[in-house]
Amino acid sequence: MPKICSIFKKKPCSGLSRLSKKPIQRPKPEPIIRERRRVFVAVEKTVNRIKLNKIKNIIILDKSARAIYIGILEYYRIKYPNEKPPRIYFLNPNSFKHNDHFTAQAVREFANRYKRLMKERSDPVLVLDNCMHYGTTMNATYKLLMTLNFKKIDNFVLFQDGHATPGCYTIGDRQQSLVANVVTTSIVSKKDSYTDVKAGIQIRNEIKDIVRENLS
Repeated sequence: MPKICSIFKKKPCSGLSRLSKKPIQRPKPEPIIRERRRVFVAVEKTVNRIKLNKIKNIIILDKSARAIYIGILEYYRIKYPNEKPPRIYFLNPNSFKHNDHFTAQAVREFANRYKRLMKERSDPVLVLDNCMHYGTTMNATYKLLMTLNFKKIDNFVLFQDGHATPGCYTIGDRQQSLVANVVTTSIVSKKDSYTDVKAGIQIRNEIKDIVRENLS
């Protein structure tokens, strides 16, 4: 079993902590409480924006913001059990944000891969990213969607208070391998390694736990 440390864990991250089937319940340190609260606030603000703007489709930028999807679905399951949550799509911006040639390729791949979404281009679409430094990623994604003829594009950044962890990958944890930070030629991120999958499962479970404890 790989050792994985998470900023969301109820047990502090002092070095690498081993996953356990029966975790020891200990009081949460204040920094962990604040971090978990920030994650819930990000989820709740996202859901509020979805409902306010009547969003039917969400595009989550891979992979730094990917795990937030589980928080959105869990929030809907608990608070709006009779409502259908928006459809969720994942987009790897590293395939097109630095190169116009890749952008042309991304346009073709997007149109071929996301045919249902393409049919709903007149409906509002929400683009989610973890954080924003210079706007390169969001601007490139906006340009891509405009090229594809999307009519109503709503950009939203999960963490805007400047408090994110180094590299701004709060949802992606400190596991840098969870973040697609290399240039690729596809809008779909490469499949995670075994260790990345294990870390991703833990992060998603913690986000579900954060939403439950705040809505209970």
